[in-house]
Amino acid sequence: MALKLPVVNITVSMNEIPDHIAIAIELGNCNRRCKGCHSEWCRTKLPYSQWMDMEVLMAKVNYLVKKGADAIVLMGGTTNGIPVDDLTKAINILSTYAPVGLYSGASFNSNIHSYLKREAKLRWLKTGNFIQERGGLDNPMTNQQFFIKTEKGWLDITSVFQRKE
Repeated sequence: MALKLPVVNITVSMNEIPDHIAIAIELGNCNRRCKGCHSEWCRTKLPYSQWMDMEVLMAKVNYLVKKGADAIVLMGGTTNGIPVDDLTKAINILSTYAPVGLYSGASFNSNIHSYLKREAKLRWLKTGNFIQERGGLDNPMTNQQFFIKTEKGWLDITSVFQRKE
């Protein structure tokens, strides 16, 4: 069976990965239902027959990397029905084009993240579900965290998103 992902949108962003032009691949079928979510279209229910073939996604990513994108971020991916082995394969394939990040609502030490940190070629990992009252990464009160993989392990760099007054 071909590798497929429930892609609902592909865009380019200068806000998701610090100091990078990122290809943001927004995945559907999210079942978290965070109050105040700014990406409600990620709740779009896509039957498997409408999931994007990996080859199509690779062609789109290749085109955008050639145009100047230098990072990839998967928005969601851990609560939408993608088998963890398929998510790992997709991350590893995409990492051949540019470093890959994953935005996930699970905690940093969750079982899925422990597996992905070990098996997937991830460079960045955003963790924690969105709690409207605590805000996103730019709010010092956020429960979310943003990590980068370094030679010494995973480093929390959430503070780079927070505005300095």
